[in-house]
Amino acid sequence: MKKNIPVFVTHYGCPNQCVFCNQKKISGVTQAMTIESCEKLLEEASKLGYSPQDTEIAFFGGSFTGIPVEDQIRYLEIARRYRSYFGGIRLSTRPDYITSSTLELLKEYGVTTIELGVQSMVDHVLTKNQRGMSADDTKNAVRLIKKYDFSLGLQMMTSMYGSTQTDDIYTAEEMIRLQPDFVRIYPTVVLEDTQLYQLYRQGNYQVLPLEDSVSHVAQIYELFVKSKIPVIRVGLMASEEISPGKVIGSYHEAFGELVQGEVFFQQLTDYLKEKETKGKRLRISCHPRRVSTVVGHQKRNVNRLREIFLLKAVKVCGTLTEGNDEFFFRAEFME
Repeated sequence: MKKNIPVFVTHYGCPNQCVFCNQKKISGVTQAMTIESCEKLLEEASKLGYSPQDTEIAFFGGSFTGIPVEDQIRYLEIARRYRSYFGGIRLSTRPDYITSSTLELLKEYGVTTIELGVQSMVDHVLTKNQRGMSADDTKNAVRLIKKYDFSLGLQMMTSMYGSTQTDDIYTAEEMIRLQPDFVRIYPTVVLEDTQLYQLYRQGNYQVLPLEDSVSHVAQIYELFVKSKIPVIRVGLMASEEISPGKVIGSYHEAFGELVQGEVFFQQLTDYLKEKETKGKRLRISCHPRRVSTVVGHQKRNVNRLREIFLLKAVKVCGTLTEGNDEFFFRAEFME
């Protein structure tokens, strides 16, 4: 995963206000970056000695291809001038703002990656959240983006207003059929100054408890992993505005690690449920980088395994280096 040099065009280009959205709080940026500020940011970043193989310029926070074309060109001209310092140009946008002429422009200016804010592949959910687009818009956009040979990322949200867990699973399955190069998963959180906040206050929207949300997202995460589609982000990044106590709902600063730990826990549970475990000692071997994830946040996985399966002890060892599966492990009972 490359390091992003973020250029926030906050809410610029978005045609409407989705019920859940407050981009200023999500990005921590209150104004879209001016052309001059963009150039200054990239000039300063170019002097930091980043490797072009490890970095890329990233236009985030709005719908880039919904920006007036003349402004798109101004941003892209600056990005192209600094392209030699960075490995590519990435942008996020809406599926219904993708056309052949748009993609030809992006290709001309050296854009390498396009991320689409899909959020849901269920039309009634999109309507309730005032997305102003349909699932077919996403399918058409993906077809065009693949035709022009961009790297493609898709973003989905779980537990949106009007969405069920079944709807979320359907969205993940539909996204898998579209075969993106990577995905991001964002559990819905309630931010003040949004319509969703009003719906929540009125009792018309209920948030999932954190534990339930982690379990639900873990199921979706595993679908992508089994389909060999990288999940590069789970949960919103922490910021001054996005932190425990400032948002309502399933937010945790280590949400992604909680989800990955839950995937390990479910796989370990499947392994142990057919075995005689009472009073035994269990040793779990995994890759050294995955030890803390297997152990779980605050030893959550180890403690649950001991309690559920009446194990005398659980030991996690970072001794495995083989295997390409990020959830590869070996479990065996110790004498």
